[in-house]
Amino acid sequence: MTLAEIGDYIDQPVRTYSSGMQVRLAFSVATAVRPEILIVDEALSVGDAYFQHKSFDRIRAFREQGTTLLFVSHDPGAVKTLCNRAILIDQGRIAQEGAPDEVLDYYNAMIARKQTSELIEQSEQLGGQQNYPFRLASCSH
Repeated sequence: MTLAEIGDYIDQPVRTYSSGMQVRLAFSVATAVRPEILIVDEALSVGDAYFQHKSFDRIRAFREQGTTLLFVSHDPGAVKTLCNRAILIDQGRIAQEGAPDEVLDYYNAMIARKQTSELIEQSEQLGGQQNYPFRLASCSH
């Protein structure tokens, strides 16, 4: 269990482990032998940066050896680092799929659109008298 690095705690009941320790142990056990398909669902977000780095190294090594990775995350950096294809699911439907950068750009545009819609709705509810923390300006060169 060198990946988990939980030391003497390995002899303690799992129910006494912190969530981070549980994830370390679960990921270490699940990846002790290279799987054909590895499914990781936000699990690595619990661990510290050192554990995440070691885990990403293990995942990359598995991918190089032919393991299929299904990685579910809200972390854009992790998606870019680990994936060569991304799928954005919105309300149970595929909203976008393709290269991670393209899908993340689409995701960011969705977020911006939602925030803009919320600001417009707030402004309309207040009769157009909303004070925004920014101003629109036109610039020319």
